[in-house]
Amino acid sequence: MRTLKITPALLTLAMLAGCGLTHAASVFKQVRAPAPTHSVASAPEVTCDKPAGGHYIGLSVADSTSFTATEKAMGITATATTRYYSIGASINTANLAKLCAENKLPVVDIDTDNVPVAQVTSGAEDKWLANLAVELGTLQTPVGMDFNHEFNGPWFPWSYPKVTPEQFVAMWRHIVTVFRDNGANNVIWIWNPNVTTPYTVQDLRPFYPGDAYVDWVGFDGYFYAPHDTWSTVFGRTITQVRAFTQRPMFIVETGAGPDSGRARVIQQIFAGAAQTPGLLGLIYFDQDKTSVHNWYINNDPSALAAFRAGASSYLSAAG
Repeated sequence: MRTLKITPALLTLAMLAGCGLTHAASVFKQVRAPAPTHSVASAPEVTCDKPAGGHYIGLSVADSTSFTATEKAMGITATATTRYYSIGASINTANLAKLCAENKLPVVDIDTDNVPVAQVTSGAEDKWLANLAVELGTLQTPVGMDFNHEFNGPWFPWSYPKVTPEQFVAMWRHIVTVFRDNGANNVIWIWNPNVTTPYTVQDLRPFYPGDAYVDWVGFDGYFYAPHDTWSTVFGRTITQVRAFTQRPMFIVETGAGPDSGRARVIQQIFAGAAQTPGLLGLIYFDQDKTSVHNWYINNDPSALAAFRAGASSYLSAAG
């Protein structure tokens, strides 16, 4: 979830869609299907790929200094967290390794922002991509990686209809190939659409790069209204995705809005996740972006109580 200046028309769409407003110089080669990513279990002695409770429960917070306080308020020790960057940005990979050493899987979201997707596919950004790949490969700790999340909604510069399924797939395959060619076989590739809504692309399959290029299927899905349920927010999209891949699933972003009935929604989130085969876990987006994208629950005692109870039950079910 990244902050982005958009027009009033796109604001209306984004309000009703899943995620709120958020926020190289090698010769281009024909993209080929690389060998599948090595299992993260082959990494050295780390535990961020093995949550003690059997399911990941992660947090995304606006200020990393408040992370521990948020964990305490929610009654959990988070086992995953997200970091958001633009392509070309400086990324402190040592901090990612530190997160893993603290038993927190780092999930890195990199967006092309206003860099044209075709420019990435052509190889113009390969120097930056290759340098990052070498740094991550040197770490050899699991790192989740997601490029251009929510590509199926109209609210970002990198998403449909500004970027076609063919352009997205070509970009994704090129990036994965660059990373693997430069030794970053510890990266977990997370293909991350928004859940389908009336305002997103309805058919996700044309955007899927193929199992050779994807390790996990991610989802961003939010609860806005009292009638929102696990089934209406996630169910349809999960059913659709299961028709073309059996890759493990992971909820990269979710949250309960102020008008949703937060305590009820949070119970729904954990109960639905526990009943979904192949779902590895979830990250709660505990941030207040705008009045209609306010997922922050630290000042809501009933929501926090529901979160503590739901998380405990979820971990018990996995154990």
